[in-house]
Amino acid sequence: MRKSTTVKIVRLVKRRADLTLAEFKDYWLTRHAPHERRAIETTSLQKVVASFVLPDDHKDPEFDGVAELYFSSLEEIRTMFAGPVPAMMREDEENFVQMDAPAVRLVAEEYVIGEKGRTA
Repeated sequence: MRKSTTVKIVRLVKRRADLTLAEFKDYWLTRHAPHERRAIETTSLQKVVASFVLPDDHKDPEFDGVAELYFSSLEEIRTMFAGPVPAMMREDEENFVQMDAPAVRLVAEEYVIGEKGRTA
């Protein structure tokens, strides 16, 4: 078990109604990802994890993806959000995200159990 000091922004993401799940995923991974890479290079953002809901033939999902933005501290989050990067990212998100349905939470990753294949 590894003690962790990671602070994350976790956001449930719903795609724009005019996009298929495949179009939403493609846009995020090919057109939006460079903005995320730039944010990692120029701010305290450490890592972004994008996860996508698996298709279910029985019902539409409440959300289509999950974005996790990793930081070392709350202060790093505050610093980044005081700069220009979040506005730039939000502007691009309008191209593929349903902006009136954000579900954002700040969470602290308390510990991680079993990271197979990783070394400390």
